[in-house]
Amino acid sequence: MYYEMAGGWNTAPTVLERGNGSCSEYSFVYVSMCRAAGLPARYVGSVVVRGDYACMDDVFHRWVEVYLPKYGWVPVDPSGGDNDWPRDQVNYIGHLANRFLITTESGGGSETMGWTYNSNEFWTTEPKTNVVSDHFAEWEPVAE
Repeated sequence: MYYEMAGGWNTAPTVLERGNGSCSEYSFVYVSMCRAAGLPARYVGSVVVRGDYACMDDVFHRWVEVYLPKYGWVPVDPSGGDNDWPRDQVNYIGHLANRFLITTESGGGSETMGWTYNSNEFWTTEPKTNVVSDHFAEWEPVAE
């Protein structure tokens, strides 16, 4: 399987058959495989803090948390771990960089944030009008 950010959120069987997927689709496959093996797993979504001071994100990132007794919910980033070098792969198991603002756990909306994570919409009306409703995150640091 290889990473391709092409949009769309296909089911795990479709992604496996196709052989590629986005971070969301990698996560769907990983959650499905964990659950099939009897491991509780959930989907996590976030906005990504880039390296600059003020930040805007309209791509977002998704990964998985697996529940391990005595450890709790352990982060696993299946698409981030898609590296050729084993030493790079291990960095995406049990470790989460301090650059994510988590907005969603288990796929739906966030009561805390007060919005639905999956809120992109597109529709066409007559006569020949396309309407797009999109979301993004924007923030800047608070003065110290």
